[in-house]
Amino acid sequence: MQTSAKGRADLKLHEGEVLKAYLDPVGIWTIGVGLTSASGVIKVKPGMVITREESDRLLSLALNRTYEPRVEKAMQVIWNGKERPPAQHEFDGGVGFDFNTGAIHRASWLKAWRLQDWVMVEKGLKLWKKGGGKVLPGLVRRRDAEYQLIRFGR
Repeated sequence: MQTSAKGRADLKLHEGEVLKAYLDPVGIWTIGVGLTSASGVIKVKPGMVITREESDRLLSLALNRTYEPRVEKAMQVIWNGKERPPAQHEFDGGVGFDFNTGAIHRASWLKAWRLQDWVMVEKGLKLWKKGGGKVLPGLVRRRDAEYQLIRFGR
């Protein structure tokens, strides 16, 4: 699966798009649409500047190489003996979560999602609200938005 245009827009909304390298709230060098050196597609260094086109290219590369395959694997469900892929909006929400945390493979909300236990999906997502050991208001808002996207497609 691939992230939809709406999913990419959501990523840009939450991550922002900054064309000059900056330190994120926990002190990690970041550029473009929230890309760090951990993305595997760029080594971010102080003073680095990229174009919007390069930012889009790097985002596509990171999604294609890392996040989409990992989320697709994590969100596969066997239902009545058949594989059931996630709905597009569920996949987009999963990609947004993994893009931010890198932790789709160990998130407790994923088991609840497989069971369609929406109360536990929401609770599990909302556990991921800290950065650098502190609750970050932006992460609280982001987890709520991811729940709305995964659950309701909005």
